[in-house]
Amino acid sequence: MIIWINGTYGVGKTTVANTLNKIYSGNSKVLEPDELWLSFLSSNLTMGFRGGGAYPQANEDFIDFLKVRINEIISSYEGLLIIPMAVTEQLSYNTLIRTNQNKIKQFILEANENILHERINQDKNRDKNLATYSMKENIDFLNKISDAIHIDTSNMTSDEVANCIISKI
Repeated sequence: MIIWINGTYGVGKTTVANTLNKIYSGNSKVLEPDELWLSFLSSNLTMGFRGGGAYPQANEDFIDFLKVRINEIISSYEGLLIIPMAVTEQLSYNTLIRTNQNKIKQFILEANENILHERINQDKNRDKNLATYSMKENIDFLNKISDAIHIDTSNMTSDEVANCIISKI
């Protein structure tokens, strides 16, 4: 089974994914798309990109690469695959999540916009402009997804969010 942790930038997807991986009692692992993106970029520096350029979820080549990688993992892995990735573009959503709905349980993490801004500003490694630039648009996209489990993380710790996810799988 795939647990897809979706949400806008700064909501805590990676933190929750790592916490979930740590406390889940069964076999689990995290597939970190940000790390795959860096690997993908370094191996494709001289290649032109279809759609989206240096923006991972809008980059068609990367989305295809990620889809293949996910399918490789789930074909030989019996445990819980946890993927923390913001998917707020229709093309990437259709390619990665919609086409694999029978294998994916999607959780959308949400938080009050003021809390999101606080979390983004506290993260020293985050590109704050990228994280806030399309926040409203991303939230609007995610709010329209009715077949996912939405969790308001505004007043929750990562342990509480992870336990909430576990209770729903």
